[in-house]
Amino acid sequence: MNMLLNRPSIFTSLTICLLMSVSACANNPASKELEKVFAADPQLKNNPPFNQLIQTPTQNNQQPQQPTQIPANFPSEISPYPNSQLIEKSEQEQKTVWSSSDPTNVVQNFYQKEFRDKNWEIISKPTEEGSGSLVAEKNDLQVEISLKPSQAPGIATEYEIDYQPKNEETTNVPSPPVIPVDPSTTQLETQPSPNFPTSPQALPISEPSPTASLPTPLPTPGVAALPTPTQFPPGGIPPVPTPTYPESPVLKKALRDVPSGLRKYIADLSKLGVFQQPQPQNQDNPDATTLLVDPQNIVTRREYVRWLVNTNNKIFTNNSAKQIRLAGVNEVPIFEDVPKTDPDFAIIQGLAEAGLIPSPLSGDINVVKFRPNDFLTREDLILWKVPLDFRKSLPEATVEKVKEAWDFQDASRIDPAALRAILADAENDFSNIRRVFGYTRLFRPDKTVSRAEAAAVLWYFGDAKEGISAQMALP
Repeated sequence: MNMLLNRPSIFTSLTICLLMSVSACANNPASKELEKVFAADPQLKNNPPFNQLIQTPTQNNQQPQQPTQIPANFPSEISPYPNSQLIEKSEQEQKTVWSSSDPTNVVQNFYQKEFRDKNWEIISKPTEEGSGSLVAEKNDLQVEISLKPSQAPGIATEYEIDYQPKNEETTNVPSPPVIPVDPSTTQLETQPSPNFPTSPQALPISEPSPTASLPTPLPTPGVAALPTPTQFPPGGIPPVPTPTYPESPVLKKALRDVPSGLRKYIADLSKLGVFQQPQPQNQDNPDATTLLVDPQNIVTRREYVRWLVNTNNKIFTNNSAKQIRLAGVNEVPIFEDVPKTDPDFAIIQGLAEAGLIPSPLSGDINVVKFRPNDFLTREDLILWKVPLDFRKSLPEATVEKVKEAWDFQDASRIDPAALRAILADAENDFSNIRRVFGYTRLFRPDKTVSRAEAAAVLWYFGDAKEGISAQMALP
């Protein structure tokens, strides 16, 4: 073979013969097989050159995660905490949720200093235990920062910033409707006219019936308003009188800080003596003992239940069956954080014994603390009040039923225990939610409640068939 290769002429001749043979047999099946044997591997086309880095589609096309953008309506007056990241936003709810690796107290101190340095008015601060919210106001803006302490070291701290114009939810609250009543069916004392004789024989006066089916008219000279429940015509809307403003200059001045839509309710409750304060040293202003102080501040759970019991018992002062009994001093405390020495022990214990607030007595075995100094939420505001409006079993409720009745977009966030009260309130012509918050498609169950809002809920007890307002109960 070596000899053959050493002779170029012979090797060339053999090569030419071989090529001619292959060309001549181009259409032969054997030649096709031979062609496949010597053909290049098609998969080698996609192979990268030697020593070149192979990039996978994930490495080549992976897009960096875009951070959440600050909402367009986020106020420029609010400075985000430097070491924090926006993780959730809702322009419609005017809410943002942030996360930071720093402890809760560091974030809280930052915002307290920011508000103080920029001349914000701090309305309320979290408690020493860390519960509650930091609320501040400036001009027409109110900001609420709710801190969520991390449960373990190394876990990020989350906090929520709610921002909205002051009184946004209360300035357009409609007044309770006043339905005209047929004068012929209303038992009013006839007043003498200068054109007619005034002798008793000439003017028969109808005696008021003890079973009148219409509400007692507004107080006029010679006619007294009785603080008793009013029976309303079947199928009709109860003609609740519009609350009147007090004439006392002291009360008028105090009402300036109350949202305009709630002033009429607070005025009547102040005259009723619901917000009883210790007697002031200045005896020239005795009205100061019944004022609602700091109406824009966040109300605590303790204050609300105190007003709830006080208002109910004052409105039903002549109806012992509808009063709430206070607990005795010898009762065993139900809540671990409300001992007998607590100034509101009789009220809180009495509500629990009556089954009006959750406790182990009502089957809520895990509710062993009342947390009297925590801030009140909208959820508990309605949960504790509505049973006193209906005084009977509330309807069965689901998230879907509440959505249908209220059109609340956040109905799924409501605690199941409060669904029945919120659904029942929707069926009441004098709904607590409508009276205080006006028209809204967001209930925001965890949002804190101002002192003015909590008080306005208590202005009326009852439903469309039977009810009584604070004004009706005034002497």
